[in-house]
Amino acid sequence: MLSLSYTHLITSKLLLEVRGGWNRFAEGFSPQDNNFNPASIGLNTGITNPQDFGLPQISFGDGTSGLGGNNSLPRHRFDTNWQYFTNLGYNTGKHNFKFGYEYRRTTVNQFYDLGYRGRLKFATFEDFLAGTMTNGGSQFSGDSQRTTHQNNDGFYFQDNFRLTRKLSLNYGVRWDYFGVIYEDGNRFSLFNPATATLALVGKGSGPSQLYPRDLNNFAPRFSAAYDLFGSGRTVIRAGWGIYYDAFSQDFFIGHFPFNTFNPGPAYNGIGPSAISSTSLSTDTPVTIAPGVPIFTGFAPTTDAWTVDQKIRTPYIQNFNLNVEQAIGKAMALQVGYVGSAGRKLFRFRDLNQANPTTGNLPFPAFNIINQFESTAASNYHSMQVSWKLRNWRGLTSQLSYTWSHSIDNASDGEDFVPNAAQPDNSLNPGAEKASSNFDARHRLTWMADYALPNSSRAKLLTNGWSLNGLLRISSGQPYNLNSFSNYNGSNEFFERPDLIGNPFTGTGGPGKLLNLGAFAAPCDWDPVNNTCAGGQHFGNLGRNAFTGPDFHNVDLSLIKDTKLNDRVKMQLRADFFNIFNHPNFSNPFLPNFLVNLENNATVAPRPGDPKCALSNGPNFVGCRAVGQGFLPTTATPDNAIGYPFLGGGGPRDIQLAVRFSF
Repeated sequence: MLSLSYTHLITSKLLLEVRGGWNRFAEGFSPQDNNFNPASIGLNTGITNPQDFGLPQISFGDGTSGLGGNNSLPRHRFDTNWQYFTNLGYNTGKHNFKFGYEYRRTTVNQFYDLGYRGRLKFATFEDFLAGTMTNGGSQFSGDSQRTTHQNNDGFYFQDNFRLTRKLSLNYGVRWDYFGVIYEDGNRFSLFNPATATLALVGKGSGPSQLYPRDLNNFAPRFSAAYDLFGSGRTVIRAGWGIYYDAFSQDFFIGHFPFNTFNPGPAYNGIGPSAISSTSLSTDTPVTIAPGVPIFTGFAPTTDAWTVDQKIRTPYIQNFNLNVEQAIGKAMALQVGYVGSAGRKLFRFRDLNQANPTTGNLPFPAFNIINQFESTAASNYHSMQVSWKLRNWRGLTSQLSYTWSHSIDNASDGEDFVPNAAQPDNSLNPGAEKASSNFDARHRLTWMADYALPNSSRAKLLTNGWSLNGLLRISSGQPYNLNSFSNYNGSNEFFERPDLIGNPFTGTGGPGKLLNLGAFAAPCDWDPVNNTCAGGQHFGNLGRNAFTGPDFHNVDLSLIKDTKLNDRVKMQLRADFFNIFNHPNFSNPFLPNFLVNLENNATVAPRPGDPKCALSNGPNFVGCRAVGQGFLPTTATPDNAIGYPFLGGGGPRDIQLAVRFSF
């Protein structure tokens, strides 16, 4: 990383600042068994490149824990950024004008070998021991190295204007151009629905660029602060502004959706660096033999990514109004409304989603065709209250409370959790409107720092003591309940079920969050073949229909500061995290970032349903397959997120420390 800056006071009122910088970031992920070649034990996955060594991903249909690393590995990238800023400030007394320009160039050089180690699916662990696959498998191959770049420009103007002694205004406008992203080898491609074909970007008769330029990113903003009585004790503040989001290169070269291993439009099955794939039949059992290639018949992948040619830069309007009142000399209370409205937000959907009734694909030559687009929206409203106490008889404290509700129809441009970006039904994305993934209706934080009174006796022992406390209370966040067996026939292989009863019957505690008997597969069931017999449809369960556990935590610290001499200070401290040892449990979608109905229950025909009687023969119309048992959550937030302490909520922990400063 390198940064240079130059500041020059041109006149007493005019200031020039020039800054530039360069930084490079490298990040790579490999499976822990990346030095193991499966061919050494006779498991011939066809891999010759050592960077793709490691066991294939092995899964079992009977719920047995799988083997091998996840199929998003290995991957590695280098991010290089150049930045240049010029700012000019002019102060007239009442006005403080600022003008500026920013240039940024970002380059990403990466390989992304998703699915290259292969996936093997066994019905049972016994089938695995016998080497017989009936549930299929798949593998991808090809040169995944890609280099992309983007140039961004931005201009701004701003003025802080003290209109009167009571009223100050802040207003300005910013214009941003987020440049179109290019791939150095012209390996981006787009899908043309009119011809049902892929075309390389920037080559031949294909499109000249990945998506249209958006030159309309003007972002005005305005705020005001008014001293109501001129005493500085009652202040009213209000503000509004528009803010634009950038086009992240990850959205075009780094996707990891649930319905395909294709990470973006730079990895379609076209061109000199086309990605190829193969899959194993689920109709005919495949027996693994030592040294015999498991995967053959590679062809350009039929999974594709494309970009909506009407895509625009996402933006959000932020607005707020608050009143702050001083109470006495040491206390202040602030009450405010804060809201936002996001429009043209990123999401993606499958243009080739199968018709659940017929199973037909709109474009039969392809499998998945994900389209990245800016068609989502969000709204946020909140009441925010804060109370501050400053150095009152040794006590400093702050209490903050927020009541809020965030609503959207896509909470991210990427599906880190199911339905965050891709709808359950790509033909009806409006049905995804629900509480945002990150919505938390109530949040309360109370911090306090009390300096114990000093004494004139035994100062070394009695002086310098303080007590700190932190209380955090938060509502739980929403989550989905999904299945991953293509019950609805959409070909996405993750879907929401039907709600057929009360999901809270018999529930209680972290071991029984939901009664899974209230959920049914969205199809008619054949109990003989243990699969859907027809009647496939999209489930009636809405997105983010349920809320995870609340969070309550109290931390406490006892601190002793001692001045050893004029230059050296010593601090002794004892920190008590979760001092009351209160059990907190994570949202059930952690640590796997999904809640899988099949992993937490047996999906079987409803007990006692006469339509499911085996004597009914092949006609099982109306039979329902329902979940059995309860959905649990068993991990604390810190362990579930994989970062102890950062996630919070673990059991009581005591830390003793000494610190010297000089």
